[in-house]
Amino acid sequence: MADNGSECLIENGKAYNIGTPSGSLDSTIRDLFGVFELRMKVNDAPEIISSLLSGDYAKANPERKPIILSTFLLRGLALDLQSKFPGHTFLELGNIERLIVGDSRHAMNLGDQLASELLASVLKISDIDIYLLGGSNLFISDRKGINDRYTDLFWNSFISSLMNRLDRNRLLIFNTGGVRYVEELLKGYYRAAIHADLVHDSVDFQVIPL
Repeated sequence: MADNGSECLIENGKAYNIGTPSGSLDSTIRDLFGVFELRMKVNDAPEIISSLLSGDYAKANPERKPIILSTFLLRGLALDLQSKFPGHTFLELGNIERLIVGDSRHAMNLGDQLASELLASVLKISDIDIYLLGGSNLFISDRKGINDRYTDLFWNSFISSLMNRLDRNRLLIFNTGGVRYVEELLKGYYRAAIHADLVHDSVDFQVIPL
């Protein structure tokens, strides 16, 4: 246990304070990369994500490039953020669930292709923060509807292409009103959850191991 009563996440011989109210998000996850669940209230999302894009976290990491990737159902949130940050990279996925995939190779190629397009959009392969709005709305279908196996292959290919162990990338996924199967699938990829709350005029972050 840490001196302040918060827990510690031990990884690769290093201890990371977690669950510390009003703690610095940058100092907590500075050496942690991979996939994170971003937990917050839907109504608070515009202000919280704006804080991540322009607040202390962004100022402490000027070398990191943010990408905001939205699924169709959260297009309104993405447009709101884009009006505030016109210089940032915004990408929107259409109704990908309407795309009929015929085999596993096609599903894997879609994951690789999406990752490649994200990296190409910022001309970088490392030090990227990808904010995926509505990740649980992202699944793959065959002619009978959602296909669990194809969805698994798509996500595995997408994340593997983004998360080379030396690339220092973070994929922060905000889910709301999505597909339960995808929500459960993504739990297998999360390093931790970043829980964000608005407290008066500031944002309180807690990093919780999963």
